[in-house]
Amino acid sequence: MSGVAEGSAYALARLHARYAQLLPASGWRRLARIEHFSGFVQEALQTVLRPWVLQFDPQLGPHRIEATLRQAYLRRLREVAGWLPRPQRAAVVWIEPLVMLPIVRHRAAAGADYAWLPPPPARASLAADSDGATLLGRWLDHWQALWPDQLAGAERRAMLRLRNHGLAALRELRDDSAAADAEAGERLALELRRIFRRFRCALIAACAYLGLLWLQTARLRGALLRRRIFAPPGWSSRHESAHASSALV
Repeated sequence: MSGVAEGSAYALARLHARYAQLLPASGWRRLARIEHFSGFVQEALQTVLRPWVLQFDPQLGPHRIEATLRQAYLRRLREVAGWLPRPQRAAVVWIEPLVMLPIVRHRAAAGADYAWLPPPPARASLAADSDGATLLGRWLDHWQALWPDQLAGAERRAMLRLRNHGLAALRELRDDSAAADAEAGERLALELRRIFRRFRCALIAACAYLGLLWLQTARLRGALLRRRIFAPPGWSSRHESAHASSALV
């Protein structure tokens, strides 16, 4: 067992349990048949997505939907980081600003401060430039610097695959296209699943799982926003409320 794999049994057990809770393709197909926001939420409540949609109601606006899902993802990211052996945690915690990069980019362009970002030098590495590609490159460089020194051989090559083809590709997808471009999302998910199943290193499994979880979050976000913003003709908030009430009976 490699130095990186030592002490990972607990984390791997938790990660594999969470991996098994990702919504399968059959679940997404059932949800896709539902046109209305409240009906979609009610159906999602019967699936592994329940914790993600439990607080949603027909009056919830798009910005609140996005913020709620982002915070739910970040809570799970921090939980996953806590399972890992201490030397591996920093690389997982650093995924948090990756999720925030679109906001970082907009705030940088507006000259906003970065008190809410991780401490220097990590904050400076993101705040220095508002260009999306530059921000992503800076994030990736710092992420690689946080990998444990013991990471070597096949495990290091797997992390490089995540760096070059997994998490990088995930951020290069615009928020909307991450949900809308099903083909690209499926290709990325397939690569992440392969990496997750192959290695017994908790750090690799955690990064692959969190990539898959973000794809699921982005897909859920897109499905909810399409139904909230582009309701079918004649479907009003009053109809949504009535539908939600009847579904709870």
